[in-house]
Amino acid sequence: MKLIKFTISLLFSLFLFTLSFAQAADHTVLVSNYSFTPSELTIAPGETVAFINVEGLHNVNGITNTLTGDSFNNPEDFFIPEIEGTASGLLMGEITFDQPGTYQYDCSVGFHAQLGMVGTIEVDAFTITDLLLTDTIPETNLVGLAFRLLLDSLLDSNGPLTLFIPNASAVNEVQALLNLNQFDLLGFVDLPAALEYHVATGLWLADDLEAGMSLPTVYGQNLTVSEVGGVLQIDGASIISTNYLADNGVVHVIDKCLAPSGLPKATVWDIIKESDNHQLLEEAIINSGIVELLRAQNDLDPSLDLPGPFTLFAPTDAAFEAYSQQLGITSAELVAGQFADDIVKAHIIGSKQQSTDLFNGQQLPSYFPEINQTNQITINTDTIFVEGIPIQVPDIQAYNGCLLYTSPSPRD
Repeated sequence: MKLIKFTISLLFSLFLFTLSFAQAADHTVLVSNYSFTPSELTIAPGETVAFINVEGLHNVNGITNTLTGDSFNNPEDFFIPEIEGTASGLLMGEITFDQPGTYQYDCSVGFHAQLGMVGTIEVDAFTITDLLLTDTIPETNLVGLAFRLLLDSLLDSNGPLTLFIPNASAVNEVQALLNLNQFDLLGFVDLPAALEYHVATGLWLADDLEAGMSLPTVYGQNLTVSEVGGVLQIDGASIISTNYLADNGVVHVIDKCLAPSGLPKATVWDIIKESDNHQLLEEAIINSGIVELLRAQNDLDPSLDLPGPFTLFAPTDAAFEAYSQQLGITSAELVAGQFADDIVKAHIIGSKQQSTDLFNGQQLPSYFPEINQTNQITINTDTIFVEGIPIQVPDIQAYNGCLLYTSPSPRD
């Protein structure tokens, strides 16, 4: 009975001492022969762990794995020198874990680690990935899914990071531009690169952003901060909602999707539509009824058997105007007339042919066999000609092909 009373008294004393240490720290780990108790602990970033030695000579080694000799590769190294414990408990030291991640440690005294004296502390942060799983940020469900699927490890990292996330309207606009549904968009070849361009390194709250700033991104190119009408913009996209905080960074909502330089344009059709020098060709393509053909994204899934890729030898407005003068009609009459269909189709090849692919004497048949048009390539020392017409601007890249701008006139 006395032994039982003594044991109860000792445990109660240990409890009181542990409680006094725990008042200063968020968590307590008891160190004894030959264990850390608890050996596995989950805490939040910024919380403190007190290590209390109640028996034996021990240290807390969070630098080099005693069993393998390799670094633990913890988010941060930590070490508490060896100290002899007492039955009443002796505070070895306190460690505050600020960086999220998994921390492994052992006791490197003698053979203690070999006897199983090892421990793990998981600093479980509320990361940007976790934030995107909530309903906190409005109108970002689909793009939030894309970021979580493709950049999960990045957005779960220590950071700090600043994510500029497009809203649903911006994503819908890109879907329409690329002629893709939401599932095809998630599999789009350059989507990971585009998403990385939305992630700036560093913590940039709304109050930190000023016009003229240049923010480095994970992709490697910089984002430009500007201000229009009192509204901050990132690469021309307005910031419409701000400061959604996570432990490893912050999220701001923008009204447009961003794209780094160097990526292809959407489709052959979109390049023509956006060009100020190809308005007459745009009208001719519309009148020919082949807009959707030139928007087909054949490179996404070969099993869909979509048309393309295409090469478009694209005559400029000046070329159409010169040709219409030769015919004695207006350019408007030319692109709306009976020959517009054949003119457009004569310039479209059913394969991707960049300038480096072309060679002297090459014959490239039109994508449309019914017009029986073959394009003759001629190359001299510094110029490429198609049917005797010089190519002014080569290799305008699209996801479903490329364009080469020609002048002075289209062919009939």
